[in-house]
Amino acid sequence: MVRLALVVFFATFAAHAVSGQTIARAEEKFHTASAQYIEKKYDEALTTVKEGLKIKPNSEKLEALRKLLEQEKKQQQQQQNQEQQKQDKDKQDQNQDQKDQEQKDQQENAEDKKQEENDKKQEDEEKKTDAEQEEAEPSKPDEEEEEKSEEKPAPSQRLEELKMSEEKARMILEAMKNQEMQYLQQKKRKATQPRDRTKPDW
Repeated sequence: MVRLALVVFFATFAAHAVSGQTIARAEEKFHTASAQYIEKKYDEALTTVKEGLKIKPNSEKLEALRKLLEQEKKQQQQQQNQEQQKQDKDKQDQNQDQKDQEQKDQQENAEDKKQEENDKKQEDEEKKTDAEQEEAEPSKPDEEEEEKSEEKPAPSQRLEELKMSEEKARMILEAMKNQEMQYLQQKKRKATQPRDRTKPDW
């Protein structure tokens, strides 16, 4: 009977001792998790709380801390998601701006190239027109000479039209020359003789 009483006593004492150690370990986990929560190490704090709940599942303090950590972690995740979405949107806007700028640059380059081509084409046309005018201007005197040559036939052609030989034409010209010389000589003699006022001038 005495032995049985001793066994019950030691068993009860051991149970209290184990229970005291369990509480101490659970408290240690609670304080560690609380410090990690203050440092915003939510993942580490949640792991510590879960270890403490394994030691003492009915701990109200650890359970309350676990709920708080899960809520904070959820908010942190939402905040990270929002920041990530904002970064993605900013990056997308930046890419769109860059794309728009590249498209604008390409359009401006295309317009500049088209303008250069038009300017070059116009310049080539002006050069071509100037060259054609330069080629056309020297030909005008030639055309005029041709017209004059057509208007004034050659002497041989005139003789053929008059049905006169060159020899006969030469004789006529020689006779005209002699008559002209005689006329000049007579006029010269008349000029040297004194004028008779009784006679008319003719």
